[in-house]
Amino acid sequence: MKINTNRPSRKGFTLVELLVVMAIIAVLASIATPLVLNKTREADRTKAVGHAKQCLLAFTEFQIEEGTRPGAQIVDEGNVEGAAAANSNDCFRQLLQRLVTVRSEAIFFAPSIISREPDNDIGDSNNDFAEACEKGEVGFMYVDAPRSRDGAPLMAAPLASADGTFDFQKYNGKAVVLKTDGSVDSLEIDEQSEIVNIKVGGSDVDMFSTGNNTFRDTDPPEFLYPDPR
Repeated sequence: MKINTNRPSRKGFTLVELLVVMAIIAVLASIATPLVLNKTREADRTKAVGHAKQCLLAFTEFQIEEGTRPGAQIVDEGNVEGAAAANSNDCFRQLLQRLVTVRSEAIFFAPSIISREPDNDIGDSNNDFAEACEKGEVGFMYVDAPRSRDGAPLMAAPLASADGTFDFQKYNGKAVVLKTDGSVDSLEIDEQSEIVNIKVGGSDVDMFSTGNNTFRDTDPPEFLYPDPR
């Protein structure tokens, strides 16, 4: 009698093998996800820093042309036709309304939970560039204080809400701050209060408040937040 010693080949995986593979994938995903998130957050912060530096050039040119930065003073004096200053969107739009060298709203965008990528439709001079800096297309807050001292904050991101608190997670605990002396700093956000503190007279003071001594008492700042999406 001839005995068949060939064993039938096994097809597929056993339940145990599948569970092992799934467990390995889950472990790898748990390791990779924080790394990917950190890289994404750093990329978002880098984008905000780059845009803030471009805004500085626009502010400098505007000040040479108008004698002051964008804001309520421009509206009060009627220097820029159709200008407004109710929020940071309005103030940044003044740059587009006045400067021929600024023809993109992208530089006013900073990634945040209250902003979205701008559509780069800015309209034209016939309608005072009304399509520029629309709701959600601006990510920076703006400090309207034309006579503040050097080193005063001028704009900042990422905001967590329209009332000025910061998103601790978005840029890995950092806020991007453009100052009037031309520096762009990445400053620590307090995780609990969601504000940025500086030392004034030995005490912690919210940088974006009248307690910051880079603002003049006789000329208090106006803190203007983006029109959120």
